[in-house]
Amino acid sequence: SPLATFEALAEMAVTGKFWLSVASSLLRILLGFSFGLLCGAVLAFVSHRFSAVGSLFAPLIACLKTAPVASFIILAYLWLRIDAIPVLIAFLMVLPLSYRSLKEALAARDEKLLEMAKHYALSPFQIFCHIDLPALRASLISVCSVGMGFAWKAGVAAEVIAHIPSSVGEALYTSKVDLETPRLFAWTVVIIAVSLVLESLLLKLLQKKEVA
Repeated sequence: SPLATFEALAEMAVTGKFWLSVASSLLRILLGFSFGLLCGAVLAFVSHRFSAVGSLFAPLIACLKTAPVASFIILAYLWLRIDAIPVLIAFLMVLPLSYRSLKEALAARDEKLLEMAKHYALSPFQIFCHIDLPALRASLISVCSVGMGFAWKAGVAAEVIAHIPSSVGEALYTSKVDLETPRLFAWTVVIIAVSLVLESLLLKLLQKKEVA
């Protein structure tokens, strides 16, 4: 029942192990999200500037976009230390989303503004700050909103499959094995709540910068 679920949540929330698990999972997944966003942005800029690079990476991006998450998790389990698996999975979830969205935004920039920038001999840095960033802002907000949810859910799934100690995924798996249904639902509530909070904080941060 909902009452039993929230009683289990209240019981867990007063323990240090609960907060350690949430913090550890957050650290890993935020790290993977940040790397995925950064690498996707860099790759989008390079691919937009050099079409051959875009053609070279197109099959890889398509593979990352369509392949099952479980396949990546199992392969990573064979090749990496287990605590690096959620980082990699979050990275792989965000990279194609960031790349495709930002590349499309770059292609949709106002050509007249670019011509004006060349006419006034603006530096590449000035062009980036005054033309590229405003054009990319809406796409960046969308990527952060959708990508964070993908990264968090996929990262927790990786923790479940890899049995990573001191993680939300491990706690979820243990609750299932021990048939502790209220705890299983409580951890599910935690996963949803953390995802919503992260998305809300990211959007507020980006929108605050937009207003500034």
